Amino acid sequence: MQIMVQAGTDGKTQLVDAEPSESMASLFQKISDQRGVEKQYLQIVYAGKTFRPGDARTDHKTIADLGMKDRSLVQLVTRLPGGQ
Repeated sequence: MQIMVQAGTDGKTQLVDAEPSESMASLFQKISDQRGVEKQYLQIVYAGKTFRPGDARTDHKTIADLGMKDRSLVQLVTRLPGGQ
């Protein structure tokens, strides 16, 4: 299956190959590798919920557990490091 990842910064949509049994942690790693951004700076918004890498509540869940299907669209938000 493929997940459509739309970045808020440039509006471009990229496809990420994934299996329904893959964990959210795995999906974050794939997006991180594809976009060249460290995963701790990424957030995914899907179905009105925000997901962050390293979240013990969702990292182990599969993308199917969260309702993602082939060609589901997720919004990618890149957080900036630093700040007070």
